[in-house]
Amino acid sequence: MKTHFHLLTALLISLLLANQAFAQSGLEAKPRRQPIREVTLTGTGYELGLQHGQIFKKEIGELVVKLKENTAKVLGKDANEVLADFHQKTSFDAAIKQWTPALYEEVRGIADGAGQSFNDVMVFSLLDEFWVYQDNLENHHCSGMGVPARNGQPAYIAQNMDIEAYTDGYQVLLRIARYGDRPEQLILTHPGCIALNGMNETGIGACMNTLMQLKANSTGLPVAFIVRGILASTDKDDLLHFVQNVPHASGQNYIIGIREEVYDFEASANKVIRFDPKNENGTVWHTNHPLVNDDVKEWFKKYDPNLKPEDKPVNSNSFVRLAAVQRRVTPSGSIGDAAIKEALRSKDDAKYPVCVTPNEWGMTFGSVIMTLTDKPFLQITSGPPDESEYKRVEFSDKPFQNEPSSIHYYTQGNANRTAAEWEPAKGTLVAWPLALPHKLVVELAKDNHLYTLVENDTIRAEAQKWYNQWGIEASHNTFVYVPRGIDFWWTRDWGPSAIFMPDGKMKLADANCLYVPPRAKWGCTDALYSLFSDKQHETLESEIDDNTIVPLGKGLNLEVLNLPFINTGGNFMTDGLGTAFSTCIMVNENKFHQVPEAQYFKLNQDLQGINNYHINSNFEKMGIQHIDCFMKLLDEERILVAEPPVNHELHAVYEKIIENELKKLKTVYGRPYEILRLKTDRYDGAKLAAYTNSIIVNKTIYVPLFQIKADSIALQTWRNAMPGYVVKGFEFALKDEPIISDDLKDHYKEYGWKSGDALHCRTRAVWDSEMLFITVKRLPAKVAPNASLIVYATIIDYSKKGLEPDSQKLHWRIKGEQNWNEEPLNSTDGNTHFNATIPAKATHKTIEYYISAASKSGSRETMPRTAPGGFYTVTW
Repeated sequence: MKTHFHLLTALLISLLLANQAFAQSGLEAKPRRQPIREVTLTGTGYELGLQHGQIFKKEIGELVVKLKENTAKVLGKDANEVLADFHQKTSFDAAIKQWTPALYEEVRGIADGAGQSFNDVMVFSLLDEFWVYQDNLENHHCSGMGVPARNGQPAYIAQNMDIEAYTDGYQVLLRIARYGDRPEQLILTHPGCIALNGMNETGIGACMNTLMQLKANSTGLPVAFIVRGILASTDKDDLLHFVQNVPHASGQNYIIGIREEVYDFEASANKVIRFDPKNENGTVWHTNHPLVNDDVKEWFKKYDPNLKPEDKPVNSNSFVRLAAVQRRVTPSGSIGDAAIKEALRSKDDAKYPVCVTPNEWGMTFGSVIMTLTDKPFLQITSGPPDESEYKRVEFSDKPFQNEPSSIHYYTQGNANRTAAEWEPAKGTLVAWPLALPHKLVVELAKDNHLYTLVENDTIRAEAQKWYNQWGIEASHNTFVYVPRGIDFWWTRDWGPSAIFMPDGKMKLADANCLYVPPRAKWGCTDALYSLFSDKQHETLESEIDDNTIVPLGKGLNLEVLNLPFINTGGNFMTDGLGTAFSTCIMVNENKFHQVPEAQYFKLNQDLQGINNYHINSNFEKMGIQHIDCFMKLLDEERILVAEPPVNHELHAVYEKIIENELKKLKTVYGRPYEILRLKTDRYDGAKLAAYTNSIIVNKTIYVPLFQIKADSIALQTWRNAMPGYVVKGFEFALKDEPIISDDLKDHYKEYGWKSGDALHCRTRAVWDSEMLFITVKRLPAKVAPNASLIVYATIIDYSKKGLEPDSQKLHWRIKGEQNWNEEPLNSTDGNTHFNATIPAKATHKTIEYYISAASKSGSRETMPRTAPGGFYTVTW
């Protein structure tokens, strides 16, 4: 009996040892788990998220509960309080919206689809940043490696993704379908999270390892968004520039495969350093401590890569795993997927294995091997790789061709729409006493209509007297009674935008204007200063200005829509199609006045219809940072940006914003913006002439002049950029004005325009509430021979009287011809979407074209609005 017992024991021990050896070999393990679930998502950012949230509604709800239970268990605190504190102490929204705006919309879509709060869903995509907040060095165990192509072998990058064990059973492989210029992507994740790692169909992949020891940035771009930013790229140079220049929210190592090449970067708040061990076969490897980046937190100095080996914690988790991986991928010769699988399944050290079995802390959530050939594919497990076979997943058969955007139309739908500056307007708001040159006021009245704001009958009588002397006819002016506050002159800042509701009614936006716009330095989170004081966080109340919109609405017979946030007009610019631009002082102002960043963006979306809000860096050394003194939206797809002299201290600042921010953005039609430049120069010391601070009212552009040589260049630049528009320039020497108030003299001294306060700041359009609105997706400047020349347009008749039958047309001609050909616009939805094809057959020619439409209200419009004097062009 005893002998039988010993024999049975020996047999069991042998089987256990054999099973362990099998698991550590390059052979496939016997599957004990089901293959990973695969789900395909399609469409725009928000659409991707909405599908994600709806498909995984149940799972996301469960994971929200599990996350909070795990948080309470690990930290011993109320999870809701912990998460609220985390969101309060971090501010990632501005960076996400600046660098990856479509992904912000995707997260919003997930929350909407799952019926969960935005913050509860967002934290899933802030996994590493939440670990940084907890500051738990043991809260990360990922192991990764990269193998460049050598000797006929393909390139690989691979990783064991180790996260909390409560996520087990929720492994998902997302297939993000190709859309416009976005390539197809395969992404390992769990429901609610936008990415853990992944690759795209052009052979670009990314694996990450947390480097908790490195310094973090509570306003940087989180890891998951950087990963998706990498996977959205198809260009090597753009991708590498992105990774090395984006502000990183948390310490992280990125192993990036770009077709046959492999790169490894250690990123922190202040540095991005490439790790290149330069071993014979070119491989890289990484776990969870820095190897080259010394931007280390003070309390983690023992992980400084510059320390001597004997001073480093070589027996700690990350070091032990690194040695296990390094042993397998550094030998000379080619490394194939068998060796990679062996490394990922290894358990050399029982306490600190590369392959982590589910335990109280965490587990290997999934293992991924990305093969970067001309037909890339992915191998993936659900859970630890010693418990599963790798499932091979391939991309769609159709080759990626960086297709042009498939977004053809703007659709207002059930959203509000904030009008762009160039849309049809009745006239212009000005305030009396004047803070404008009288010649400008005369031209505004002659070209369109004046709406003069006055405080009382005495002020009205004074204004009327001067208007009579200047020849302004009474029929060209309307007086509107409003209270006079501190900001009265600056109708741009406190004045109302026009917001069109889904039912077509136009309302005036009444945003908070409780304080005079503050100043700030470069930093997006720098202290705010009063306009008239150098004391931090001092504010100058302007409660009267805040109460001006309601009486203005009554005077104009328009309803008012309350916006419960600051929306300073000079720092808000929109394309009329749901995209807006501001500098980051706008977000800072709202935070200071108790409107958190996420709430601010949500309110903009809900009330102004802003789905893509681009927050630019501040551009002044110290100033109010209003974007209208830096750039100007000319139309839906073009931006005019000021260009300081090369020897001016702001030149490099402007260029950096263009290169790192504006050039990365896409229009509503999914294409890069065309960026034009407007040369400016010094007019008083280092102060720059604010030529972008001009106003477009219907078919005329009014430009401030500064009595310097650059004035004439600026006017010509405007004319070149806006064909068919009348461009008028205005100087503002106070000595030449027939009437100047004491306040104006005191504030401006001798000249009425300033670098941060000029013509646009003191005027604002009154838009046509019954406008005939047109937006056109123009053809690319150049197209391939024999390409279809389809022009797409959205036409909305806000008069509700209906479009004139057969009046919607596409006009075209070959350059050099005098007469225009006409093609009817075809309605594609029976409502607002139209298209037509230019039937020209001649190639190597430039074609000129424009759109026209007419309403039964009597309105007739074209796009461009100055057509046929202004038109679009396309060259075959």
